[in-house]
Amino acid sequence: MNKNKYLRRSLSNYKDDNKNRIIYYYQTFNGLDELLKNPVATHIHLSAIHFGTENGKPYIHLNNHSPTDQIFVPVFNQLEIAKKLGLKIILMIGGAGLAYGELFSNYQVYYSMLRDTIRSLPFISGVDLDIEESVKLSDIKKLINSLISDFGPSFNICMAPLGTSLATDEPGMGGFVYKDLFNSPEGVYISYFNCQCYYSYNCDLLDSIVANGYPVDKIVMGMISGQYNSNTKNKIITEVKNMSVKYKDFGGVFDWEYFNAYPDSNGWSLDMGDAMSTPRFMEYAIRSIEIELQNSIKIELNDEIEDGIDKYVEPKLENDFKFIDQKFKINVETNVKYSYSDYFPFSIIKKIYNTIIY
Repeated sequence: MNKNKYLRRSLSNYKDDNKNRIIYYYQTFNGLDELLKNPVATHIHLSAIHFGTENGKPYIHLNNHSPTDQIFVPVFNQLEIAKKLGLKIILMIGGAGLAYGELFSNYQVYYSMLRDTIRSLPFISGVDLDIEESVKLSDIKKLINSLISDFGPSFNICMAPLGTSLATDEPGMGGFVYKDLFNSPEGVYISYFNCQCYYSYNCDLLDSIVANGYPVDKIVMGMISGQYNSNTKNKIITEVKNMSVKYKDFGGVFDWEYFNAYPDSNGWSLDMGDAMSTPRFMEYAIRSIEIELQNSIKIELNDEIEDGIDKYVEPKLENDFKFIDQKFKINVETNVKYSYSDYFPFSIIKKIYNTIIY
């Protein structure tokens, strides 16, 4: 079905992927087919880069293979499509599989490999520094400066600390205090923090992080797939709603990881988009309603009908669109959360189709 420009024009005015992010980590490459059909997510963090030596020769691996291995061709093809759909693709370095000890032991060699890998993957728009091993803060600053020097200040750099490492100023898994990094000249280049909130997923933790001096738009509250299930779903959705209502510029949510997300790979992003009333979710809701209406009234939209809508239908429905625009205005200015049915009442959308038919 062709896009209904007039149904989506309000949405396009309010897209902002620097807040209410919906992020998937993607390490088990089970295919992004469902996500690409309904892309409510805003970011994909491709995981994970590691360094090492084999027979004395340094290597860079994406999981267990060189990033140039043909095994990744279908993965990269889908990520290129995702980027064209507006998602940001971030390359994760480290994590539980480690990377930084090896990286800094032979920095010029390994950093050159990392730089060349990023350059070879034009869909990559940033890196995720997931540091779960002891490192020197000076080395992390060196890495950030190298990345900015090579890729420019708009290159996204995010980090993945424990939520408690931001709620307090105790050293994190890397052995350094994140506040020291954030308050340094290099801290200005940190786009956001993917906080691992695996054991304390609630608005109270977010409150503590904000009270400790971190901007709320840089805080992404993360969960692990098993944490979100049929027993906890309603509670977590309530917490996410509370966060996004309390903080207009709430940074968003992430899930580790895509392949085993609940209720299915893409279903988690739909739940989170609904909870935060994101424009991407509204677009998904419109598509769903359009399909439902099309199935019920058996009308196929084509270019001729679209032209007729622009010329004849839209002026007749101007008051209805003013209603939609006003709802968005209220949301943006006051952070009141409406469901998609509040923005796009079924009666208005059906009226559009009835106008087309009759």
